[in-house]
Amino acid sequence: MNFGPLLNADNFKCFFAAGSGWGAYSQRAQGSSLAARLEVHYGEVPLRYLKLRNDSGSVLKVGALIGPEGKPVTGHKLESKGKALQVDFGNPVLITAGQSIQINLSGGRSEKAS
Repeated sequence: MNFGPLLNADNFKCFFAAGSGWGAYSQRAQGSSLAARLEVHYGEVPLRYLKLRNDSGSVLKVGALIGPEGKPVTGHKLESKGKALQVDFGNPVLITAGQSIQINLSGGRSEKAS
């Protein structure tokens, strides 16, 4: 699943539909941090990859990744290339109606300084 809002990216929310389920995606960006949340309102959504957009210019790292049952998700990888970020959960995470997944990213060092 891929989200890269260009308008209102600092405080963004939208509807999504993905084959077997639908819900809402939201994100808040401030400085060198990004908090993203994917909520399923109907059905179920298996999620292996989540692609996001990093406009901060900072190298971001996962601060917290909370899964559908409110437990931390382990075994994930974060890949960054330019403004594109991809979270690879390793194995698909199944998010069912009424559940969500939350990812908090933070950083500090600018990629331009590298």
